[in-house]
Amino acid sequence: MVALIDVEAALTLFAEGIAGRYYHIKPSSEFASRQFELAEAQTAMAVDTVYVPDELDYPDSAVYRVLVMLQLGQKEFGTYRFNLATARERIPALADMPAPDARIRASDFTLFFAHAPHPGLLKRLFLACEQLRVTARLLARYPGLERHLASYRAHR
Repeated sequence: MVALIDVEAALTLFAEGIAGRYYHIKPSSEFASRQFELAEAQTAMAVDTVYVPDELDYPDSAVYRVLVMLQLGQKEFGTYRFNLATARERIPALADMPAPDARIRASDFTLFFAHAPHPGLLKRLFLACEQLRVTARLLARYPGLERHLASYRAHR
C-alpha cells in the first residue's frame, strides 16, 4: 500500500520537473466541482492541481508518477486545447451536422459529444482513443515510463 502523504513532496518536485512549472498535488477526495464528480480512486487535473488517490494498493510509489504523467500528458499533448470550432473545420461530416444547442454553459467536449445520437458512447470512445494517443506520445518522449506503466497496468 502506498499513501499520497508519504510521497507528496517528492511527487510535487517530479511534476514540476516534468512540466516546467509548479503543480499542487492533492488527494482526489479534495476535488470539488458542481458539474463533475471524481471518485476517490480517480485522477484529474485542474489549472494548477493534479488530483490523485489518497492511497493505492501497489507495491511501490512509482504508480503515483505514472498517474501524474498521464494527467500532465493530456496538458502537454493538447487534450485540453480541444476546440469545437476547429474540429468542425477539420471534419467535414461534423461541419455538415447542425450545431448542438449551446445555450447552456457547456464545454467544447460536451458539445462535441452532443453531435452523436448516443453522446455517452461517443464520449467513451473518444476518451479511450485520446488516452491511447497521449500514452503513446508519453512513451515516445519519456521512454523510462514504459516499465512503470507496465507495472501499473499489471496491478490494475
